[in-house]
Amino acid sequence: MNRNTKTSSLTEAAMICGVLVIMAMLSAYIFPFIDFFFPVPALIFSRRRGFKYSSLAVVAALIIVTIILGPINGLNYLILYAPIAIAMSYLIDKDKKASTVLIGGAVATLISVVVSLFILDKIVGVGVTEQITAYIKEIFDMQEKIINSIGSKEQIELIKEMPEVIIELVVNLLPVIIMAMSLALAYINYVIAQKLALRFKIEMKQLKDIAFFSLPRNFMISIAFFFILSYVLRGFNFPNIDVIISNIVVIVQIALILQGLALAKFYMAQKRVNGFLRVIVFIFIIFNPIIMSIMTAIAIADLIFDFRKLRTRT
Repeated sequence: MNRNTKTSSLTEAAMICGVLVIMAMLSAYIFPFIDFFFPVPALIFSRRRGFKYSSLAVVAALIIVTIILGPINGLNYLILYAPIAIAMSYLIDKDKKASTVLIGGAVATLISVVVSLFILDKIVGVGVTEQITAYIKEIFDMQEKIINSIGSKEQIELIKEMPEVIIELVVNLLPVIIMAMSLALAYINYVIAQKLALRFKIEMKQLKDIAFFSLPRNFMISIAFFFILSYVLRGFNFPNIDVIISNIVVIVQIALILQGLALAKFYMAQKRVNGFLRVIVFIFIIFNPIIMSIMTAIAIADLIFDFRKLRTRT
C-alpha cells in the first residue's frame, strides 16, 4: 500500500470514527435506539478499506465515547456493540457469504449480551430476572389503574393474574429471545449497510432471497434427537430440563414458520403477486393460528419432498 492510499485510508477512518462518536452522542441525548445501528458505518468501511482500518475506527470511537460520555457508556459500547461491529467487519473483509457474516454477528451479539448480563448480576448486583419482573409488573400496574376506572371486575382479576404468567414465560424463554434478537440485530445492520453501501458504489454480498431459504435436510432428525435426549435427561432429573425443552419447541416453531413463509413467497413470486398483497398474506399467516399451523405442516412436507426442487438446483 503506497503512502497516499494509507493516508487516505487513515483520513477516512477518522471520519468513520467521528460518525460513530456522533451516533453515540445522539443515542445518549436525543435518539436512544440509534446505537443499535452502531456497526453500520464500520461494515461499509470494512468493505471499502478493509478490517484493519475499520477496527481502528471502532477502537478510536470507543476511546472518545468513554472520554466524552463517561466510562459506563464506554463499557456499554465495548461490551454490546463493538464485538458485533468487529466480527461482521472481519468477515466482510474476508469476503465471506452474507449468511456467514450474519451468523458471525449474531454469535458475537449473543456472547456480548451474556457477558453484560453476567456483569449486571455478579458485579453490579442487578439480576436480569428481577429487572424483567419489575418491568412487567410496572406495565400491568399501569393497565390495572386504567381498567379500574373503566373496566369490569372480571377484567381487573384477569389483569392481576397475567403478570405472573407473562413473567414465567419470558424468563423461561429468555435464551431463545436473546438468540432471536441477536440474529435480528445482525440482519438489520447488514441490510442497512448493504443499502447505504450501494449509494457510495460499494458492493456487499447479497443476502439470499427468503424464497430460496430452506432448513437443512436433516433438521427434523436433529430436532427429534434433541427431544429424545431432553426426555431422557428429564428422567434423570436434569436441572431446568423443562426450560430447555420449551426453548427447543420455540426454536423449532420459528424455524418451520420461516420455512413456510419462504415456500409461500416462492410460489407468490412465480405467480407474480404484487408486493403489497405478499405483505398482507405474510401478516395473515403470522397472526392467524390456524393458517400458521397449516403452514407449519406444509413446511415439514417441504423438508421431506422438496416442493421447490432447491436441492436439484444446487
